[in-house]
Amino acid sequence: MTVKQVKDGYVVKNTATQITNDRKDVTNTVTNPLKVINPKKDVTVKVNGESANGKSIYKDHQFLYRLDSSKIAGNRAYKQIKNWRIVDDYDEKFDKLTGQWAVYVNNDIKLADGTVISKGSRIDGSGVDAGYFTFTEANGAFTVEATQQFLDIASAMDSDLSWTAYVQMTRLGVSDRVENTFVETMNDVERESNMVWTKTPDQTPAIKLIKYDAASGLEAGDRNTPSEALKSTKNGTKIVFRIINTGKVNLTKITLDDKTIAGSGTVTNLEYPANWSNLVLKPGEYVEVKGTLTGMNTMNHTDRGHTTGTPIVPCASHNDHPFDPNGGDNGNGGNTGVCYDTPVEDSDDWNGVTAAPLAQTGSAVVSIAIAALAALGAGASIMITKRNKENARKH
Repeated sequence: MTVKQVKDGYVVKNTATQITNDRKDVTNTVTNPLKVINPKKDVTVKVNGESANGKSIYKDHQFLYRLDSSKIAGNRAYKQIKNWRIVDDYDEKFDKLTGQWAVYVNNDIKLADGTVISKGSRIDGSGVDAGYFTFTEANGAFTVEATQQFLDIASAMDSDLSWTAYVQMTRLGVSDRVENTFVETMNDVERESNMVWTKTPDQTPAIKLIKYDAASGLEAGDRNTPSEALKSTKNGTKIVFRIINTGKVNLTKITLDDKTIAGSGTVTNLEYPANWSNLVLKPGEYVEVKGTLTGMNTMNHTDRGHTTGTPIVPCASHNDHPFDPNGGDNGNGGNTGVCYDTPVEDSDDWNGVTAAPLAQTGSAVVSIAIAALAALGAGASIMITKRNKENARKH
């Protein structure tokens, strides 16, 4: 029999007829798909969950690689299945095995004793040592392989059969694209799966504080050193604190404090935005707080502002039993809401000097008065001496 080229998925049916001594015997019809339904790869956060292919997996979060085997037809020409395994050479730079794995069957399986393993049952893996599959890892690749016990079952089946493995991983680093495929081997024939990819966004938080005097503006008024000090600083000078989210995630629980570190004077009467207590600062956004310089009675003033912001991040629930029906959401835990990370902080100095003469202190005034009196006394003495001399001449 010659098979002409046909489209993918075409099934060849073959029935043999044997004639012996005028006796005609017809064999059973067997089918041979010209293209076996290929293995398929996916990525998700829980068993039977939505696909995360092309989506974000956050750093330090757990997820599952899903590996669907090829489907073999029950009424196939060659019944014997001598090997069946999946090898996944994952990227160790970005992914790390947790050691948790599971295999589920996608069809009902009837055992020799009449027992039926229902479609969707977990038949092996972490916590279920049924002897149907093994899981090994070496050199950055893991292997899920059917044992002889399962191969015997598959060989004896007269209906379709396939299985799905889930392997739990932890994402290690930031990347725009992490790709993954696997290779299935069945009866020594290799088939490569489709490629899946995920991304891990940079969630580095950062905050920046810029202090400036309102009259000079943001750039000119940012006076970080004494050499840049405002020359006409005086009580009543308006100071602005600009707090900027320069990171990659939202910030909340913003704090601000200010203290004088040189000279005299204090920035007081801070004016906060109305929503300060529950403010959420998105990346690139800023907020301003305004204050007034008071109490300056020396030639110079330096104060230091300090701000903190708390990053808002997706919560990662680590699940040591991701395939236990009683162990949570039957997955890696997923994102369970909003969590707060370690606060970030920044500081900024502002400097000012006064050009006007300082007010005289009490002791200085007294000294000047004494000097004035002394001068008056000296003048009076001169006048008295002069008059005495004139009187002496007259006599």
